Amino acid sequence: MAPLTEETPSKTPNYNTALRDANKLEPAARFVLSNHLLLRQGAQKLAAKDYSQSRQLLTQVETDSPSAVQASLLIAESYRLEQQPEQAKDWFLRTAHHYPYRTQTLSGLISAANDQPVDQTGLALALYNKAGEQADFALAQLQQLKSSQFIDPLAVIFPSKLDEQVRQAFLLRCLHNPDEDLLSESSRLQEAVSSLLYLQKQRQTLGQKLELLQSQLQDYQRQRQSLQNQLDSIAAQQRSLESQLIPNNLDDDQVRIRRQLGQLRNQTIRMDNQIAFIDRTRQQLPAMVDNLNAEIQQLHQQAMAQLKSSNQAVKAVLESSYRAYYRELRNLAAEAKLQHAERQATYQP
Repeated sequence: MAPLTEETPSKTPNYNTALRDANKLEPAARFVLSNHLLLRQGAQKLAAKDYSQSRQLLTQVETDSPSAVQASLLIAESYRLEQQPEQAKDWFLRTAHHYPYRTQTLSGLISAANDQPVDQTGLALALYNKAGEQADFALAQLQQLKSSQFIDPLAVIFPSKLDEQVRQAFLLRCLHNPDEDLLSESSRLQEAVSSLLYLQKQRQTLGQKLELLQSQLQDYQRQRQSLQNQLDSIAAQQRSLESQLIPNNLDDDQVRIRRQLGQLRNQTIRMDNQIAFIDRTRQQLPAMVDNLNAEIQQLHQQAMAQLKSSNQAVKAVLESSYRAYYRELRNLAAEAKLQHAERQATYQP
């Protein structure tokens, strides 16, 4: 909190102008900047010992903004500086309730407890207790998260058995990791998972197509057999009629026979074309199946490679953030207990 509560600079920033300029930004940037400006303005008023005005500004900071935790701690600090220990205690504990398990909150609680005068030892002990309890609980949750020696990304990115507030605090740490980009990597992981889901649907579609193709093959086989039987029958009729032909004879019977033979030949040509089409289609179907299988296999390989790469990158972010978060929580828990013990040992009510 020190950088925000240092002495007011000789030239006070024009916050009203800055807030107006912030309104011209995109919604996300406007949200972050406008709340940060309110935080800075409230901190300046606090440094100038204008506690009431400071709180009026700080309470305007939206509770889901990145500046919310520090604004809440500064409100508590304003009450402490104004010699209102009960209100200060309520606000410190309210901060711990609304923004639990965050190292910034716990560090603020311990710092506030350290600053309490001797006559406010009760408040100091309560703050140490709250900081220690939250640090211990978060540590236990983190140990449970890594009970199987590795961190499941889905247990952090999505609601899981992990305590929801601890999960959110840890996820924020991961998102703010200065060395890694969890948003980008988790997006790649999501894309890979989506690709696998798409692959699964493609396989289902392929299975349906294969069933349809097999059914078509059976239909074609039946049609071909029927056509072949008809051709055999037509061929027999042709042979019978041809045996009745008399060369150079144009009697009515001979004309009728020749007309029937012409019709049978045309029918034979049509059936031969149908059989040829069926045979070509039957030959193409296996190639179509092979092409579909090749496409699905290629998609599967790409999705698995992307999943492996993105999953490893996400795990790297989680592992790095886990170590830092666990270390800070452990140090805060130890400090809270040590300070509590020392303060209690010297306390004489």
